[in-house]
Amino acid sequence: MFPSPLTDRAWLRRDISGTLYLLANYFSAINETMKSAVRDRLGKLDVPGTPANQLLRIRQKLFSKLTLLLPSLQAHANWQKWEPAVGGRFPKEAYDDIILRSNRYLSTYPPTYLPVPDGFLASCLLRSATGTNLVDLSL
Repeated sequence: MFPSPLTDRAWLRRDISGTLYLLANYFSAINETMKSAVRDRLGKLDVPGTPANQLLRIRQKLFSKLTLLLPSLQAHANWQKWEPAVGGRFPKEAYDDIILRSNRYLSTYPPTYLPVPDGFLASCLLRSATGTNLVDLSL
């Protein structure tokens, strides 16, 4: 029944786990958008209820949550310099690397919808320079 101290390291670990969970969901939404675009099942963005509209709203929601969470991660990581090391060395470099890669991923894949001409994406992804199909999507 003793209270446990809340340290910046505990907050950092908690926020990192939340960030990784949200990033996994964000990647899943992007992956599903790309798969639907390749199979030409997205529909129109401006029509509510279509997969394109639903996936855009999901990506925007996840992106906004991640945008709020990442500065908190950076702040907790910066406080690690002044927190005493109890029980061993804290892997600050590993946490800094996770934060850096998370920021890069979000800046690389914003939640905007880019309309693709019919067949353009599929031809770019599935044909090599010689014009042969690399993957058969006739599932």
